[in-house]
Amino acid sequence: MSQYPCVPLSTLDENQRNDLVSLHLRTMPTLLTELGNKFVEKYYKYGIFQQQAIGFAAIADDESVVGWVFGTANPSAINKNLANPLFWFLKEMGALLLQKPQVIRSLFLSLLPNHNNDIPLGQIELTYIGAHPDFQQQGIGNILIRQFISEARKMGFSQVSLSVETDNPTAINLYKKNGFIITATFTEGSYHRHRMVLDLE
Repeated sequence: MSQYPCVPLSTLDENQRNDLVSLHLRTMPTLLTELGNKFVEKYYKYGIFQQQAIGFAAIADDESVVGWVFGTANPSAINKNLANPLFWFLKEMGALLLQKPQVIRSLFLSLLPNHNNDIPLGQIELTYIGAHPDFQQQGIGNILIRQFISEARKMGFSQVSLSVETDNPTAINLYKKNGFIITATFTEGSYHRHRMVLDLE
């Protein structure tokens, strides 16, 4: 069992929020990470305090964040905030177009209609979960995912869903171990993913 206590993301201080952003950038090979530090900071700034969101961090003895889990029933609301204010967003997109044109392509593809991204009423999506590389294999992932599931039940959700890359067997096995089943396989931008669902009722 993990020796690291879990605390709500909303209780993190500024240093710990910086740890969270750094950890996300280091461990999450996703489009949000490709967009860069400013977008990751903004994502959690809005997401942590969203009413339909759940987030916890695993804290080490030195008070740093060594793992986290985050999810929401309304990801589109967070994503809309990433584009505000519009002038800032266009400026950042212009810089990315020059520096990382492939990221703009992935962003465009991710915006195309995709029924696998629809979140039914009563369902919450576990969006991100990870642990610092130096703290893996210590049970942090299991503790965080079980904390997330427990909180989802308390909040009255009937299902937890998530997407995971098809070439990530470690994560897939973690989710299966906690009761998730694969319900679909799809392509989102340049990512090939499974949709996995856990019934809470």
